[in-house]
Amino acid sequence: MCWPTCRPVCELTGRVPARPPEARLSLTSMAMQPVDSSAIAAIGYNAADEVLCVRFRSGREHEYWSVPPDVYQALLTANSIGRYFNAYIKDCYHERRVR
Repeated sequence: MCWPTCRPVCELTGRVPARPPEARLSLTSMAMQPVDSSAIAAIGYNAADEVLCVRFRSGREHEYWSVPPDVYQALLTANSIGRYFNAYIKDCYHERRVR
């Protein structure tokens, strides 16, 4: 049975994203860091749970689960945060809109 937001195997990691834990029903508390991007306003990361939170300039926020620390670090240091996000995160990890 496929999780409702099933995504293809991630090209970067070569793995199918893990199903998010049932207990994670609310926005994970984390500090949001402003970023220099035309599409993304801020990002936050909870290393213990491997949860990435992305706040878009539109005001929407999405959580992405099972994002490894090295993918988060690569996002922070990418020449284009929006391009990196679209290529390596958007369709690689389970996500949920939280706002």
